[in-house]
Amino acid sequence: MIKLTRTFQPSTTDYLAGAVIAYGIVYFWLEIKTVTRVPWYLAYMIYYLAGLASSYLVCKKVKSDDLLTGVKSAMVSWMITVIGILAITQQTSIVFVITLFVLMILGGVTSADIVRKRDSDEEEPKG
Repeated sequence: MIKLTRTFQPSTTDYLAGAVIAYGIVYFWLEIKTVTRVPWYLAYMIYYLAGLASSYLVCKKVKSDDLLTGVKSAMVSWMITVIGILAITQQTSIVFVITLFVLMILGGVTSADIVRKRDSDEEEPKG
């Protein structure tokens, strides 16, 4: 069976949809953190997963394993998340902004790599 693969360029809507998902994950984490006593170091994992999930979904939707797509998606997610957090809290530390940036970019790079590996596994003939 011949599998047709096409790579599309993500639209602005694709990037914004991913950013909303990342913002939702971070916002949900911040709400949980204010209500319960969860360890602070779990925040690193949550920020990383927010970048990973949003970039993965964008890369998968447009069938792109391009590293640039994952990084762009993570950067848009970071910008929307920082704007949203600033709108809610009216203040934030530079350490939070930098940490969020680094972890979301790592998530974007990882997501592009995951999509690339999955696509290459699907193309290899089995047998």
